[in-house]
Amino acid sequence: MKKFCISFIMISLSTVSFFSLAEADLLWNQDPHGWGKINATAVYHSWPADDFMLDTSSLINQVSWWGGRGGDTPVVDGFYIRFFSDNYDASADQHYADQLLFEEYISGDADQTTYNSETYSYTASLSSTFDAAANERYWLSIQADSANDPNDPWWGWQVSDTTNLDPAEYNSAHYSHYPITHWHDYDMAFELQGTPAPVPEPATLFLMASGLTGIVIMRKQKA
Repeated sequence: MKKFCISFIMISLSTVSFFSLAEADLLWNQDPHGWGKINATAVYHSWPADDFMLDTSSLINQVSWWGGRGGDTPVVDGFYIRFFSDNYDASADQHYADQLLFEEYISGDADQTTYNSETYSYTASLSSTFDAAANERYWLSIQADSANDPNDPWWGWQVSDTTNLDPAEYNSAHYSHYPITHWHDYDMAFELQGTPAPVPEPATLFLMASGLTGIVIMRKQKA
């Protein structure tokens, strides 16, 4: 009986793990079809932010984006990836990036790859996931660390003509704090990858309960 309980518990836990795993999905997509790039460099204290909203609760673990500066190839030491909560200004009928929820510095050029003659694609895996709730608006900001670029420290985030939710925001050197306050009528080009947040199904819950029952039986037998 003891061996049976142990085997049943192991099978139950393995099944629970199986149901909890999911392949990485494309959660949000705004292709780089825009007309230009918006300054997004730490050296100039300038960054854009753009909002997104997911249909299901998800764990974001990878971000892709496009950018560059025209002319010479950018030399980037790293990128700041930030997620913000949303706030709503009823008087202006506008949403804006509010509280900083997540920040990670990505060292290196984020796999900088040529996209076209003056635009590059970037991808970064996050060391920890950003948990995005379903149907809740968030804001993503990407800012380049390019102070050591021998040609020009300027770097711009590529815009997109895919209009999702509100237009992007832009914070200039005139402002040294959040929230970002300048508005533009276009979105930024980026993708979010990750997995839906695991939600135990009824069958999985049954297996978990069965495993716990087995543990109780084993303890009673020992007693």
